[in-house]
Amino acid sequence: MSRRQVARSLLLTVGLLTGIVGCATSSTTKSETPGQWPAQRTWLMMVGVLDQMNTDVHGSFDKKDRKDRLLFDTFIERGVPAEQAVFVKDSDATLANIESQLAALLAKTKKGDFLMLFFDGHGTVNEDGEGYFVPYDAPGRGDEGLWKMSDAFNQIEEQFNGDNVLVMADCCHAGAMSHELKNLETTRGYACLASSAHDVTSPDLWTFTESLIDGFAGRSFVDSNSDGRISLSELRETCWWDMVWFYTHETVFSRNVNFPAALVLVKAGRRGHEDVGKYFEIRPGGKGRWHRAKAIDHENGSLKLGYYPDEWLTYAMIKIGSENIRPIVRRCYSRGDEVDVRWQGIWSPARVVEVDREKGLHKVRYGGKNPEPDGWYACNHLRLRPDSKKQP
Repeated sequence: MSRRQVARSLLLTVGLLTGIVGCATSSTTKSETPGQWPAQRTWLMMVGVLDQMNTDVHGSFDKKDRKDRLLFDTFIERGVPAEQAVFVKDSDATLANIESQLAALLAKTKKGDFLMLFFDGHGTVNEDGEGYFVPYDAPGRGDEGLWKMSDAFNQIEEQFNGDNVLVMADCCHAGAMSHELKNLETTRGYACLASSAHDVTSPDLWTFTESLIDGFAGRSFVDSNSDGRISLSELRETCWWDMVWFYTHETVFSRNVNFPAALVLVKAGRRGHEDVGKYFEIRPGGKGRWHRAKAIDHENGSLKLGYYPDEWLTYAMIKIGSENIRPIVRRCYSRGDEVDVRWQGIWSPARVVEVDREKGLHKVRYGGKNPEPDGWYACNHLRLRPDSKKQP
């Protein structure tokens, strides 16, 4: 079973919960004054479940180059005290141990503290839309023995002595957290950043977690307004773009009225070449199919670009202006246009249901028996069907 069929990672960081959006603004807030993420007062728990006891039901994941550990190290480098951080992984991540370790961490917190909890592994929802994370010792099919998302938040409410919680999830059905948080009665601040909607599976790669690493590591291209700081808003925009560009799926962001509308996370690195941080299509080696890519660095007239030829992020150096690199085509089709969508070399009929003209992206809805959910595509991947008739 691929990670696209499962939940990959959950990060809870103390913050607030408002409305559910995909890289858009959320609802009302107490203040628009920027607040600073208090790294020294942050308590971090990360849970990474790449192994499963019952692999016939929940498959294990490849541990090669796991990014949850890198994210954990990034938080420590950014000032989270090592004695305030816990990483529970694989066979240690039984349901009982997860809840026990979380309880022990929360018992040490004080008023004014900030909490972060990260989970990566399998995730699911039941018929009622309730979300669950799958611990190492999940016994089988159904809800029994799973870590219910609402139980996690209720435990935080009962045992956390601090003020704010931020939730980030890189997993299938991650957006179900927002539904649980929306029903939570609290005086604390909560925020949630999920890699996918509650009814959508997440891609089987580490892309979302890598986006979080880029943000908290202070990579300059996350600083979209070039003010030398990376805010939560800029981080969620980067996550949205990365997931939409590489996988066509939106991220989901939500927060409540108590969470700072303009939370500053870290200082940004020095900005380099203007193309760093932009999205392209590339043809490494000058042959084969074109790959979606992102420029992450510049050196001697060439761009270093990250792309996914298979399960793992791969890098290529391509000279600027080469015939093997091309920008996103931003010409837009119109809402209601009947189009064919090219994804992984296959053209499928669909209809444009939403257009973001600034980004040059189109949200399409597939027709017929195609089971794919709505997705976002650049013009490069669309063509107008000869029999197109615009719908109202």
